[in-house]
Amino acid sequence: MGYDYFACGGGETVTKRFIEKLFCLELILLPVLSVFFVPPLVVVEGAQELQVYSSPVVYPLPSVPEPILANETLKVQVAAGSSAGGWAARITSKYASFLLVNLNSSNVGNGKWILFFKPNGTLSPGLYSLNIAYSDGGKVVNYTQPRSVWVLEDWPDKLTIGHVTDTHFPYGAEVAATYVYEANLIHPDMIIHTGDLVDIETLSSAWIYFQKIFNRLLIPCYILPGNHDHSGKSGAYYKKYCGPLNYSVVIGDFLFIALNNGDGGVVKMEQLEWAEKILQKNSDKIKIIGFHYPFFSRVPGRNINGSWEHIESLEPYMYYTWRDSLNESRMLLRLIEEYDVRLILAGHVHQDVNYVYNGKHYFITTVACGGSIREGHYYGSRLIEIDRKGNLKFDAYTQSRFFETPNSMPVGNIKYYYRTVNDGSKAAVSATVINQLKQNITGARLEFIVSKEYPAEDYQFYPTAPARYETVTTENGHHFIAYVDVPSESSVYLTLAAVKDETNPTVKIELPDEIEEQKPVTVIIEASDDGWGVKNLEASCLVDGKTLQSWTFPEIPLQVNKEKAILEYPVERHKITIPRQPAGTEVTIEATAIDFAGNAQTYKVDFTVGAPPVPTYTLRIYSSPFSGLSFTLESQSHSTPYSTSLETGNYTVNVPEKVTVDGKPYKFVQWEDGVTSTSRTISLTSDTTLTVQYKEAPPPEQSLPLEFVAAAAAIAITVIAVVIVRRK
Repeated sequence: MGYDYFACGGGETVTKRFIEKLFCLELILLPVLSVFFVPPLVVVEGAQELQVYSSPVVYPLPSVPEPILANETLKVQVAAGSSAGGWAARITSKYASFLLVNLNSSNVGNGKWILFFKPNGTLSPGLYSLNIAYSDGGKVVNYTQPRSVWVLEDWPDKLTIGHVTDTHFPYGAEVAATYVYEANLIHPDMIIHTGDLVDIETLSSAWIYFQKIFNRLLIPCYILPGNHDHSGKSGAYYKKYCGPLNYSVVIGDFLFIALNNGDGGVVKMEQLEWAEKILQKNSDKIKIIGFHYPFFSRVPGRNINGSWEHIESLEPYMYYTWRDSLNESRMLLRLIEEYDVRLILAGHVHQDVNYVYNGKHYFITTVACGGSIREGHYYGSRLIEIDRKGNLKFDAYTQSRFFETPNSMPVGNIKYYYRTVNDGSKAAVSATVINQLKQNITGARLEFIVSKEYPAEDYQFYPTAPARYETVTTENGHHFIAYVDVPSESSVYLTLAAVKDETNPTVKIELPDEIEEQKPVTVIIEASDDGWGVKNLEASCLVDGKTLQSWTFPEIPLQVNKEKAILEYPVERHKITIPRQPAGTEVTIEATAIDFAGNAQTYKVDFTVGAPPVPTYTLRIYSSPFSGLSFTLESQSHSTPYSTSLETGNYTVNVPEKVTVDGKPYKFVQWEDGVTSTSRTISLTSDTTLTVQYKEAPPPEQSLPLEFVAAAAAIAITVIAVVIVRRK
């Protein structure tokens, strides 16, 4: 809606005033119209099932996780009947599962129970799902609340907050998916979302994509509603599929209060009175407040001074809904001043607007991350660090252009992925991080999941180990969680391996069935590596012996979107297009792949425009029961395991009759397909795999040393001589 996009203050144009009046008319008519028409939730056929977050577990929630220390009790609220009992619970993550002991259960009426659980042992830090089981009315209930328990080893000295707002699901799902993907790498301590989570409350696909994408988050996320979250059902679906409209949470020395503007643009007086009680109770905390509609919105932002007692002097800078409700505005500003609220977060206007009030109260409004944006702006988010003294630091974009706009961190400038399978089945995993931001990323989180075939201590990082990493072993493998620094506009490459990689990558070049004259030719180049993974790939095209074009592929085509988030790319594929050429033109395509261990493989294909291309196939050569066997292919030396792509034709392979491996002698037996000659010619007409078999040779019989033979002969001669003498 248009009113989301105007930051009105002093000196508004007639057009802005007109839009304000239209908005006010909408606010008056909307409650009246809703009496006659309340849209139902529109169900999308074939869509995934929505999970009701607010029942049976009322708290904690994925949108309001409960922070606890490793040995603290966990408070849980459950919607259940008066006869409910037999409470059992555990918290789970992909790294661990911990049983919880029920300390107390109280039926507080109105179908609600308050339960307290204590961990059976010491919890490991991390974000967990809560699984709870109990009986209720003769039925067994077993429910899992995802990403709802935040375990910390110690209360933090400072918090790094990722601020995001106005995702407007489902329409902003692609942008939000990119933000979640990047946030998992940047890894702030927590995320605060300041509303307009969905665009239309009654559209099921909005909630489906919200749950699907935000369930990818590895970070605790706290969400509050915006006006669009009330569009159609007055926030009822928000409460059902997300969480409460307002709440507070204490994280050690920090207090966060989430307030609800509703669809009227101000926080109601009774909610402000509730907030004051929370502030009074936590007067010694460092305080953060979030709501959707910004209090100050005039562009550009600035340093301003004032007092809640003379709020009229601040009207030129205030958003019009707050300006038109001065009683609530005065109350809010009094709370901020008297209780020293240091950070106030908002969204709604879909642009960056920052104010510093009285030198210490930071009003931060961030651009949309999925909703519509103005020309010249971009989707963004922020990183904000606040310490236990209330000091604030911001990301480089915010810091350098604090009162200008735009000034948030742009979304879509970070890529990271793994160049091998990363599921615990391999003894080596490599990762690439590409930082296109104009700011450093400190402590970027990468997770390497490697095989338990080797003990964890056998694994090493290459080229150098990160300053900090953690190791957890599960049934799936060893999880090495590394934290690396990625400088501005640079890339980082990191490998974790327990084995060396001395094998070249495999390169394939696929040509179309027909290469017609004066038509562009699309060529597919594919590279893979069974060892540490492909690091770089480049290609070139020669026409009649002269270089026509070259390509470098510094990054892969990433598959992160609203439907999926793929982080593993063991096979790299790229399409290149050769400009149209006349018939008879001789064309050469050459591609070179380099793996993370520095091994390189070059492959080239020649073809004539207008002539059918020569087919190519993959030849793989292995040795058993050992690898590293030296052999020749067309008089060129290689070692097993070996893989390459070749044009169809005949190729000669030679292997040695005898070989010594690790001090043990081996003798050639045969090829796996029955060929018994060490030299053979292969007719390559399809993808072919050959395995040469050896067996351990017995040691040769020991012969007596020459001196022993000579001594024995001398003794024999002496004996014979003695016998002859005696006979005489």
